[in-house]
Amino acid sequence: PPPVAEWSTPGRAPRASMSPSMCERPARAAALRGAGAAAPTVARALAALLLCSRGSSALTLPPEVPERVADQVRAVLADPEDRVEVLSADHTLPAESYEVVCAEDGHTVVRSGSLLASLYGLYALAQSAGYAFLHPLHVVRPTGVPDWCHTLSARGRGGSTPAGVEAVRGTHLHTQHPIELADLLNGVGPSPGGRGPSEDEVAWASGLPMWTQYLQWLVANKQNLVEWALLEWGPTDGFSTSPVRKRRLTAVVARAQEWGLSVSIDAPVNLQQQHAFRLQVGEAGEGPLGPVKARLDWLCDLGLDMISTEIGSTEFSHADASETVALLNATVEYLAAKGKQLVVKNHASTNQYATGYKDPLEPSKELNFNYITYYADKRVVSAPHTVQMYSLSDPLVGSYGRRNFSDIFAMMKLLDREGKPQVFFPETAYWVDFDNSVPLFLPLYATDRLRDLQTLTREVPRAGHLNFESGWAFGYWINNAAQAFAAWSRRNGEELTEERLFHSLLAPLGAPFDKVADVLFQLATLQNRTLVHDVFEGHEGYTPQTLMGYLQGWEGMAEAQEHFQFAVVMPPRVHPRDISKRGDWYIEALAPRLKALASAARPLARRCRALRAAHGGGGGDAARAALLKDACVGVELFSLRVEQVGGIYEAASGAAGSPEGGLLRSAAAIREGLALIESLALAPEWTRWTGEAWPTAYPYGYLWPAASLFFWRRDHQIVAHGVSEACYLNLYDPVEIGLPFSRYKRFFQNLAHGLSKTLGWLPWFYHYAGCLTGPSAEPPAPLDPAGALATTAPPMAFVERAYF
Repeated sequence: PPPVAEWSTPGRAPRASMSPSMCERPARAAALRGAGAAAPTVARALAALLLCSRGSSALTLPPEVPERVADQVRAVLADPEDRVEVLSADHTLPAESYEVVCAEDGHTVVRSGSLLASLYGLYALAQSAGYAFLHPLHVVRPTGVPDWCHTLSARGRGGSTPAGVEAVRGTHLHTQHPIELADLLNGVGPSPGGRGPSEDEVAWASGLPMWTQYLQWLVANKQNLVEWALLEWGPTDGFSTSPVRKRRLTAVVARAQEWGLSVSIDAPVNLQQQHAFRLQVGEAGEGPLGPVKARLDWLCDLGLDMISTEIGSTEFSHADASETVALLNATVEYLAAKGKQLVVKNHASTNQYATGYKDPLEPSKELNFNYITYYADKRVVSAPHTVQMYSLSDPLVGSYGRRNFSDIFAMMKLLDREGKPQVFFPETAYWVDFDNSVPLFLPLYATDRLRDLQTLTREVPRAGHLNFESGWAFGYWINNAAQAFAAWSRRNGEELTEERLFHSLLAPLGAPFDKVADVLFQLATLQNRTLVHDVFEGHEGYTPQTLMGYLQGWEGMAEAQEHFQFAVVMPPRVHPRDISKRGDWYIEALAPRLKALASAARPLARRCRALRAAHGGGGGDAARAALLKDACVGVELFSLRVEQVGGIYEAASGAAGSPEGGLLRSAAAIREGLALIESLALAPEWTRWTGEAWPTAYPYGYLWPAASLFFWRRDHQIVAHGVSEACYLNLYDPVEIGLPFSRYKRFFQNLAHGLSKTLGWLPWFYHYAGCLTGPSAEPPAPLDPAGALATTAPPMAFVERAYF
């Protein structure tokens, strides 16, 4: 070899072959560590060189690892500098246990009880070596020479491993929203022109690499189940139950199972909203399963491990209780004979009652219909659902008509005491008008999921955990990874604090993510105090409120739900158009809170801005740079949203005399926010308006409202132009979202559009005409250009209908 002085650290060689540079790397690494390197380090280098001389890879995988999985593992991890051997699973060990042992010669061995646990151990070793898998699309690699000699193990709480549904640590991809994988997981792909999806085979297959990346993320983050919502366009559309779609979905399921994951699909019994693929599509059918058997068989043919379902015709309406119990019992019996489980989602809605079924917690009352699973076959797995970021112990001020989740928690404890299976089903993003669609980064989701998991450990120890996720952008990858990290820690009996959660989670990313973790902890703490627990009295005639009602997004349908008090899903607010009538309340209650929150959020945004400036290059690592930018932009956008809302309400209240100052603050925040979002270079398929409401019920990518700052600009226009229509710039088509596919759906849409135009000319009704319809082919209009936002209120002669 050349003199030591001429040696240098080589770059990563291509994975295709054992090139000389790859075989030289261990010896060079040993030399770079210095002449005083420990003997085991030198021994590892020599052992690796011996391995290279034989022409074989330093990473050995057992034969049961499927070829596609092995290819992904080798493509990402390349060749370790030290010899790493993953042994065949020892099925006498607990299924999810693994042990990683490094010998003195540098030979590291991974032993486990299953294929999945083997991968758990290998990816845990990779993270110890400097890799990070916190975002599905951004794998962070070591900055220096990785050390693969580590000893690790996972055995479970007290040496035991959970079994059954208690062991579930799963992720539900809510593909009723147009999120990253919604097209692929529904058997379609992107169209060349971006106007809706395509049924073309090549277009669909183009999404498979992202699915592989996501499956790797699940395994690296110790999840063991993946689920998504299946959609349809109609039982007679020629595609929803076609052989082509079945073949594609079967392939998607098989790829997940190759990683050792269990797979479930959510298919409601008769839930009609958001294009859901329903089990019951007619009245025909014989036997106790009636009309659902054909579709159950269709789903079982995909090779699923379990099927999830939902009861009621919508989240807010119920079916006959006795018929529902009979159907669930017949279904679970039928699936059990095929070796599959049935999971039933228990919605968070209220004021629905199961006639004839007493509430076991309050026998004088009838049971909430959503908990009718209590009276079903004990093999039915209940999935109690909480919404938005709130924890089981938090106060609520109106979301889903609630003041808290105490009834859900009480039912969970009862199910646990009686040994009935359940998986807790919380969220790390709600999407619709609430968080990442605004965008509003809420790391509070991460800390609340940790609190809930700690509560389960104490009070409901036999409950599994299935997280509802709806996208990765604007820091929401942190929330998704945090819940998985907390769930695995619960499984192992590890104690986590909220501060340690962020620091431990982001530690594999290295510096400066310790500083990012500190910012996230402080922001989550601030959000918990101001958006959840600071409940203040609304003005006369209004319910109690929190600042969350002001920072979330609002559009036409949400305002109609709030105005008419039907299917309310979000915390309330006093509308900007009404704030001038409540000037004293604004000055005493709302303005000081918005000002204090802005003052507290501003320093956190400045810290993130400085981190982006100092470390935006990521030290040459594009993945690390992308994650730093995304997380910090999320923090900065939160601060800007608080500033923008404060400006809007200052302008609308008249407290400053002229609206100009408040509107200038709002406009400046909007322009700065748009510049930050542009810097992220978000994928066009996630941010464009497609004009086609399929496969989801939304004619745009899930980040279109966020990327355009639609909710910010809408509020600005309402104040700047004095708009008073209740459903101004409605973003959702109520017919498309609320009704199932049928031959009459287009008729109902045309009828709604016609009524909307007609009512728009009637003296009283025109204020509500927009509630009947929503945009489809084109975005809501007109939306003021961001560079020319009005900053003064118009004269009284302004014609509101022009902005309708």
